[in-house]
Amino acid sequence: MQVFAFEVDTGVVDTNIARVLARVTGRRLTVAKAQALADAAVPPGSIVEHNQTLMDLGATVSTSSDV
Repeated sequence: MQVFAFEVDTGVVDTNIARVLARVTGRRLTVAKAQALADAAVPPGSIVEHNQTLMDLGATVSTSSDV
C-alpha cells in the first residue's frame, strides 16, 4: 500500500477499518463514503500510525456483527 511504503496522505479502508467507521457513524457505508471518511480522518504527519491503529482497533474490538 502506498500509505505505508510512501506515506501518502490517504486513509486505508480494509475490512477492519470499515467496521470501525461503520460503528462510529452508526450506519453501513458505501466504499466511497468509507474512503472519504478515512481520508478526512488522517492527521498530517501520523499517517502510518493512524491507519495501523484503526486496523488494530477493528481487528481486536469490532466484529462482523457490528456492521
